[in-house]
Amino acid sequence: MEYYAKKLHILIVILLLSNNLSLSAGEKDNTVNDELINEMNSVKATFEEVTKSFINSIRNNKLNNSFKGIQPLYKKWNQIEKNMTYPDVEKILGKPIEKPFSNLLDKNPYLGIRTIYGIVVKKSDIIPEDLCFYVYFMGGKVVEKTNPFGYKTLPNKSLKPATPKMLSPPNNMVWDNNPYIMDLRCYPAFGKYPMYYIFEIDYYNFIEKEWVYDLIASPIPHVSVSLTNFSRYRWRIKAINSLGESLWSKYRYFSFNNPKDIINVNIHGKQQSVKTPTPPQENDSEKR
Repeated sequence: MEYYAKKLHILIVILLLSNNLSLSAGEKDNTVNDELINEMNSVKATFEEVTKSFINSIRNNKLNNSFKGIQPLYKKWNQIEKNMTYPDVEKILGKPIEKPFSNLLDKNPYLGIRTIYGIVVKKSDIIPEDLCFYVYFMGGKVVEKTNPFGYKTLPNKSLKPATPKMLSPPNNMVWDNNPYIMDLRCYPAFGKYPMYYIFEIDYYNFIEKEWVYDLIASPIPHVSVSLTNFSRYRWRIKAINSLGESLWSKYRYFSFNNPKDIINVNIHGKQQSVKTPTPPQENDSEKR
């Protein structure tokens, strides 16, 4: 995974350099300009190939070793409604995975209980509680049901992943924590499990006025990344499983400590003051 991330970073730097060279070269020699354009197109193609290769590597080498999850059939899950009795729910979904205090339910049907009908992410040091399908009963009847995906209604079939819903950080947040470690979180994606999550985390290169890309893969919908307060950042996410991959989510943007308008940088061996431009905020996820 580190190999692909580093290779991807190098390719983007090459692309930025190629963009700068093509402007002056094209004015003098169309042949040279054509060669540079061909080289740039080749680098862009390589970028797409490396991104695809990164995802395929995760699918081939890591996906099958991930937690396969336990899910009810979505079509049946959608049939559960408020005021259904416990026997009504059991006829549709079958026996729950876990029914706390089940021996007390028969003695006191008005006791509120929470039953579990599926688990997609197990608890860990990062995630304090299993991410589950819950049905809540009060007075012997359903009062609420929740799924781990953040959607009220699920599709009838669980196939390719849906685009994960982003949780945190919120868009355009400025953080003041030090060290500069950012937790990126989203809801799990619905679809066939096991599932992997691909996080794209980009920083803005103020000198080249371009975004520099990086990828991280995680078996849970959460990563922690160590960054700096020198730049502005954006991130997005997609999910993959054995049947395919979701679309990218929209970009969200964040920064640390309000990056200064003027920064001192080393350019060709000389310290120069550079005005930091505001990065473009384009939700161009569908373009790549």
